[in-house]
Amino acid sequence: MKCLKAIVIAFTCIVLSACAATRADSGSSALAGSWEEEVLRDGSDVPYSVLTVELRVSGQTLAGSYCFVTRFGGKIDCDPESGDNLAGVVHPDGSATVYFDSTFGATGGMAVLKSSGDRLEWTTVEPPTGGDFYGPDSAVLHRVER
Repeated sequence: MKCLKAIVIAFTCIVLSACAATRADSGSSALAGSWEEEVLRDGSDVPYSVLTVELRVSGQTLAGSYCFVTRFGGKIDCDPESGDNLAGVVHPDGSATVYFDSTFGATGGMAVLKSSGDRLEWTTVEPPTGGDFYGPDSAVLHRVER
């Protein structure tokens, strides 16, 4: 009987630990995925700008990339071959602070990300300096399947 009780207690602990881990990670994993915002102007069907963000979350660490195409394709701030260009930390409330560089030589940018369902808010807190940066001050991106 003691053996059966020990097995039941051990099983219960494993199940509760798995539930707690899932719950603790659910806020941060809400940031993971592919996100996009298109801005149309002047009645054009061609986007004036497109911001895409790819995010991976592992625990409290966030990494990924952003690509910003603006001025109807005249300025492209990304290098698909360079890999990640942003990294940051996920906060207990599920928001994240990310640090990023521009492919136009500007470095040390900082943005805050907040997700809600299929919506991601990007707010640039500190634009990168020391070069050019054409990214948005703020953007509302939507989850996309890739």
